[in-house]
Amino acid sequence: MQDILVVFDSKYGWTRQYAAWLGEDLRADVVERTAANREILEKYSKVVYGGGLYLGRIRGLRQVRARLARPFAAVFAVGLALITQESTEQVRAANGVGYIPFFLLRGGMDMNALTWLDRRLMGGLRHMLRRKATLTESERELLGIWEHAADFADKATLAPLVALLEERTSSK
Repeated sequence: MQDILVVFDSKYGWTRQYAAWLGEDLRADVVERTAANREILEKYSKVVYGGGLYLGRIRGLRQVRARLARPFAAVFAVGLALITQESTEQVRAANGVGYIPFFLLRGGMDMNALTWLDRRLMGGLRHMLRRKATLTESERELLGIWEHAADFADKATLAPLVALLEERTSSK
């Protein structure tokens, strides 16, 4: 049985980048969710899942969870908003992550790369934010992204996840 597999689902590339960095740091195999069938998942002692965050849900998590006969070693989600303890716990609860180690990471956004539907959804959010009397720091930042693409991906934010997995791998 091999040691670590990183499975990811990425719509715009941010989660793919984090999965690649994680694979490099852990010398782990990395596969897209669509290629992660039950046979592949069972070859590894630890499976880490990463997905983009869309409307509070981790993309693809349910599908991979249904194929895996044991809990994930860790789960990470990649979103756009500023990360707080509160937002991390909200995402954890909304996705039924429970006791599994969970990490919320920042990605980015390029309005020109979005699908028509995603542009429409973000346009609705933009309209709502413009009507608010006071904005949070995260909301102000989000409004600025319409003018300029944003890339908040930071390999250093993976350090706690890498440390956790290295510790669990070395203590076998």
